Amino acid sequence: MILTITQSGLARETDALTSGVMPKFGNLVIGDGTPNPTAFTATELTHQVYETPVLVVERISAGAVKFHASIPSDVEINIKEVGLMLEDGTLYAYADYSQGTGSSFFKARGFAFSFFVLLTREQLPALIFTYEPVDTAQIALSISTNAAVAIDTQIQGYLSSLICLVSALAADVLDLKKRLNGTSFIQLERPPCP
Repeated sequence: MILTITQSGLARETDALTSGVMPKFGNLVIGDGTPNPTAFTATELTHQVYETPVLVVERISAGAVKFHASIPSDVEINIKEVGLMLEDGTLYAYADYSQGTGSSFFKARGFAFSFFVLLTREQLPALIFTYEPVDTAQIALSISTNAAVAIDTQIQGYLSSLICLVSALAADVLDLKKRLNGTSFIQLERPPCP
């Protein structure tokens, strides 16, 4: 989703021009309240319920930056609004999570949710970012099941080859024993091996 720089965020930038010190970016904050209809005037989230550190900051052009963050699997949250805080507590940028659609995203317990937000000063065409939750526990179970099946198949193939080899050696031992006992030579057929 695209964050809009707030009026208070722009004021901090103006202060930075005179002081020479721009506060550093802090955490991304998440709320479950009714989004502010005018992102530019937002000074705080309507109802902030969670904050998470920015994991990665990625410059994607001269005027656009992408912030990556994550919500751990033990957190349950209904995401309706997102903001970027400065270290001094100023809401620097804000976004309605639904991008005006009124929908929200319910992040249940049991899976981690990684997401990114875009902060840009460039005019971009209307972009809509969609997020699909990933059930990491189900993926892990699927990987585990597939690995177990592959390992079982390999073990069965190995055991089959081993049984074939032991059968062939047993036939050779019986043939040798008969030769040593002086009985007539009867060639025992080896079982076919793969």
